[in-house]
Amino acid sequence: PPQVVLYDQYDNAGTNASFSGTFADFTGFYADFADDFVVPAGQTWNVESIDADGLYFNGAGPATDWNVFIYADNAGLPGAQVFSATKIPISQVGTTFTANLSPAAVLNSGTYWIKIQANMTFGTQGEWGWTDRTVQSNQGAAFRNSGGDFGCGTDWVRKPVCVTTAGGPDQVYRINGTTGGVGSPMATPTGTPSGCVINGSIDTSDPTQIGRLFRRDIPQTCPASTTCSIFGDGLLHHYDSYTFANKSGSTQCVTIDTNTACTGTNSIFTGAYLGSFDPNNICTNWIGDSGFSPNPDASFQVDVDNGQTLVVVVSEVTPDAGCPAYTLTITGLCAGGTATPTATATATATTSATPTPTATATATFNPTPTATATTSATPTATATATATFTPTGTATATPTASPSCTPIVINGSIDLSDPTQVDHLNRSGSPQT
Repeated sequence: PPQVVLYDQYDNAGTNASFSGTFADFTGFYADFADDFVVPAGQTWNVESIDADGLYFNGAGPATDWNVFIYADNAGLPGAQVFSATKIPISQVGTTFTANLSPAAVLNSGTYWIKIQANMTFGTQGEWGWTDRTVQSNQGAAFRNSGGDFGCGTDWVRKPVCVTTAGGPDQVYRINGTTGGVGSPMATPTGTPSGCVINGSIDTSDPTQIGRLFRRDIPQTCPASTTCSIFGDGLLHHYDSYTFANKSGSTQCVTIDTNTACTGTNSIFTGAYLGSFDPNNICTNWIGDSGFSPNPDASFQVDVDNGQTLVVVVSEVTPDAGCPAYTLTITGLCAGGTATPTATATATATTSATPTPTATATATFNPTPTATATTSATPTATATATATFTPTGTATATPTASPSCTPIVINGSIDLSDPTQVDHLNRSGSPQT
């Protein structure tokens, strides 16, 4: 049957557009925007496309490709991911950007959140902004910056909490498709009873790995669509690992879901490996990861050939912070069985405790449009304290200093003539107070 409009809030467009996308050259500035919609009781929707209003700024685009994610609701914010389409093309007519989803996202009745995101290189393509909507429907839009460089945490929050200059509480979009159900509905955040369910925890008695995987906010899919990336801090991170054997007789697309209340400093991250896991070289045999830390859920998929061994590794993000409890659910390899904990040796740190004094650090620049950065007394302050940019590409920061004192304004620059430092401070996402 032909597509019909299933949900429509393509109206009341504001004058601002909020950057929603990833940067290949500035990975700490990924920006996620999600808006909620409701599938009425007794209905099943086949979501086949999304129309989002937006525009390019600080560059002409176009984006390399696009991501669309759908999440179940979790107390008024995005929860477990139930659908993903990554690195897909898009069509543009005027300010309408249309992403076609194949296969369709099949949704039973309930509340969901949808996210559309442009994959871009800031230096050559600029940014894409999702038009803000001045009228709120259901809950207001949600925002997340998994890399933490916007300085307002890494978890989902209501948009105005972090994006104080947004042009409205919602985003402008519509959802198209058919009703009645085609195929199996998407998974719910309660997991699959027939899968392997493991309850675990991480503390300082667990083995360690060198460094950790980079959280780039793109979960692995079947077939594979992402590659391994390391956050190379050179520190020791505690982890748990579990081994599963595929004896089904055929290749399996395995879903790996992690659920936990551990967030912030206690955040964890889940990766998958084929055959074995080397804690000294955490990209060796890597086949996928969750893309972001669970809050409370994070899931991804990997292909495992018949006769192969799958190793699932759950690690702490912050060294020695640990996580008191998490639940790992594996669907597609076993039915009611239990995992085999992998006795993996602790990583051996082979790097020197003291960096070579002659090492030269590489300076990187904040992916911010040329702006009036007059809000801080430090030369590193920029106008990226919020993730919203006006359609003209001019981001103006609002002074936050007390009116009883005069801010100190420092205009600086960094180039190859400046001195160097060895390594850089970890961007925790939590400014000092």
